[in-house]
Amino acid sequence: MGIKIIQGGLLTTVQDLGRFYYQQYGVTPGGAMDGRSFRIANILVGNNVNDAGLEITIFGPTLEFTEDSLFALTGGDLSPSLNGTPIEMYRALPALKGDVLSFGQLKSGCRSYLAVAGGIDVQPVMGSRSTLLRGEIGGFNGRKLKSGDYIPSGRPKTLINDFFTRSVEKEDFSGKETTVRVLMGPQDDRFTQRGIDTLLHTTYRVGKDLEILTLTPHNILNTNITNKYL
Repeated sequence: MGIKIIQGGLLTTVQDLGRFYYQQYGVTPGGAMDGRSFRIANILVGNNVNDAGLEITIFGPTLEFTEDSLFALTGGDLSPSLNGTPIEMYRALPALKGDVLSFGQLKSGCRSYLAVAGGIDVQPVMGSRSTLLRGEIGGFNGRKLKSGDYIPSGRPKTLINDFFTRSVEKEDFSGKETTVRVLMGPQDDRFTQRGIDTLLHTTYRVGKDLEILTLTPHNILNTNITNKYL
């Protein structure tokens, strides 16, 4: 059971929720950028929330299912289609052996998540199947996926009889604004008060068009930044 990579897309990697307890050795946790979307995809196909899946960034891959399978897509909308027919996101869907999953125009968000029943079955490294690109470890040979790769999947842990009704409301990532919250960290005492005031009260220029963002005490917990600049 598994998935054949026909075309790898811009940046498609194997991820789970992260590699923890090794930061003292310089190994970052990594894992899926959007943990919520990742968990939802796994739940829809009956997996554990930490089972490995694929993180698909901006420009999606072309994938072929090598066996009958059950899958779900969540996160950003990259216009997915199965055998050329558009498909729903945030819903468990069947795939037959030889079916081809592809992606088109990015409509919203940045990263999409693909979960298959049974999870992606690659060898764990330090307790995680996440790809750490800078360290070249985990995932599939520590790198992004490319044409010709074969990604094995495990067998589903349970038989899902009600998959036609397994769906959740699609999240909307198309808004022009998003909320950014600031939470002071455990080492904030190592900064001077002047440094903290500079962080919280200075005018920042964000994005290639240098849009001005002002952070002030009354709006620091409810600051809107135009989504296209993130």
